[in-house]
Amino acid sequence: MNKCSNRSVYGRYLAVLATALIVGAADCASAAWTRIALPNLSNWGGARFAHLSSGQLVYGENNKLYLQSAWGSSSFSQYGNATGLTFDPSFIARSPSGSTVFGAGGYSGSSALHRIDQPASTASTFSTPVAAVLNYDGLFRDDNDLFVAGSSSSVSNSLRRVSIDGAVDQLLIEDISQYGSGIALDAAGNLYTGSESGAVYRFSKSLLDQAIADNDLLRVDSPGVELVANFALSVGSLAVDSNGVLWAAGWNANGIAYFDGSSYGSIVPGPDNGNYTIGTFSYDGSEYLAYLNNEGWFNGAPLSYGYATSASAIPEPTAAVSLLFGACLLGMRRLRRVVREHVG
Repeated sequence: MNKCSNRSVYGRYLAVLATALIVGAADCASAAWTRIALPNLSNWGGARFAHLSSGQLVYGENNKLYLQSAWGSSSFSQYGNATGLTFDPSFIARSPSGSTVFGAGGYSGSSALHRIDQPASTASTFSTPVAAVLNYDGLFRDDNDLFVAGSSSSVSNSLRRVSIDGAVDQLLIEDISQYGSGIALDAAGNLYTGSESGAVYRFSKSLLDQAIADNDLLRVDSPGVELVANFALSVGSLAVDSNGVLWAAGWNANGIAYFDGSSYGSIVPGPDNGNYTIGTFSYDGSEYLAYLNNEGWFNGAPLSYGYATSASAIPEPTAAVSLLFGACLLGMRRLRRVVREHVG
């Protein structure tokens, strides 16, 4: 065997070892996630979701809403009374007591916030719209109030406080971003707002409560507002878990990014594209991170759902992968010794 052929064998061996290591690491990264294929998109757009206290997924796309038959099931039924309503939707939100509201979405003019009277039943009726405000994202502040992000003018994305009975519609934060952005609440009631620049700001609960009581108008540069993260993506979807880890997804960004307070990282838990929407939920004593992903914005684009406990969503090398890595190193050292003896 000549020097060139020895080097060729050496290179092929290294490639096989590297591939094995990568596959092992990929298996480690994907093991925590449960994935479920959903019916394809029925028109242009995306999908939004929430979870009931039973863990069941509620999701919507292009004038349709679906309910998962049971936790972890791949079977879904459509809410019949949503037929005739017009919505994207832009968000689906559930209050601490279980009230569920979805935003019709849209990018011009006002649009409705609809309340689902009995979210655990696909025969549920839908109330007269709670309010009519442009909405890109929304969540419940408590059982009575929602925070709704949407334009308050033609040039900026702002945040409003809207009561579930429609009696309150208060502009609370102006100029969050130029376009739609994700918003999230932590367990302490602090609000996080994203932007197309990647910046994430935190508005403390006490600051929000004072602004609500005094009818003040806040901005991201108001005293007491903190810049807590700066992702390298346009933050269209945002979540925060009980450990304070920020999760972000957005346009032209592959997978999900995270910031744990000291370092940034990213994962691709499902399809390899940038159309992720994320959220957290609790079920049966565990906290989960979940996503929806549409593989395109067109009629017939595949749609999928996935979830993992938030503690395991960020992959870490397992003992098996560490052993594989050690075996790779040992094998490469032995092979180098053999090649040196024959090649020089």
